[in-house]
Amino acid sequence: MAKVVSKGAQSQAVRRSERPRTARLSVPFLVIAATVLVFCLTPGVVRSQAPSSVSRIGIDMNAAGNGPRTRVGVETTREACIRVNQGQTRQIDVFVDEIPGDRGVSGFEFEMLFNPSLVTVTASNFSQLLDQANRSDLFVPPGADTTSSDGSYYTGLYDFGAEGIEPNGASEIGPGILVRITLTGQAGASVGDLVLQNVYVQDDLNQAVPVTAILQAKVAASESPIEMPTRDGGVVGSPTT
Repeated sequence: MAKVVSKGAQSQAVRRSERPRTARLSVPFLVIAATVLVFCLTPGVVRSQAPSSVSRIGIDMNAAGNGPRTRVGVETTREACIRVNQGQTRQIDVFVDEIPGDRGVSGFEFEMLFNPSLVTVTASNFSQLLDQANRSDLFVPPGADTTSSDGSYYTGLYDFGAEGIEPNGASEIGPGILVRITLTGQAGASVGDLVLQNVYVQDDLNQAVPVTAILQAKVAASESPIEMPTRDGGVVGSPTT
């Protein structure tokens, strides 16, 4: 279970090492983390990491059938568009196709832009891929969104569990779901994009993992006609109802 820690309570959180310097949500607790780092690192030891990367991070507009370690687009079919009626709730997944086995994942951040006249974000479920290792200890940083109604959902999650890559440590590998998001339909009557940007993935050594491709999505209001884009950029049929 992920801990959502307020700014007033953040000093009580257990930190295993320094968090990223470039990620937006991490700034409020760098000072505390750096203090812990002084006592945790072995003097004279310099750790480095291979430049392996993540091929794809994307949005699956239909979470049905996805588990925390599902390889979306292979084990299940990725849907790029859904229709959400006013008042209806739909769950979508932000997924990663493969965390490199030599790096693991200890955290992530991203921003998802959306049209708030069509949908709002009303819930977030972080008990997904990063919660699968036996020694995981999840932390939602101060300032991370769990809901949003203003068109920008900026969120993140970090694992302060045991150092190292699973099975001995808390950093997961392989494919899976980063977060499951609940959308609630609004009164708008159009088609809108869901856009992932400012995507940041952190490995077991607190280094950024490059992401090669980001797969975006669309959402349609209850009465809006729309053609559903395929992964290759074409269109096929109509959106899932």
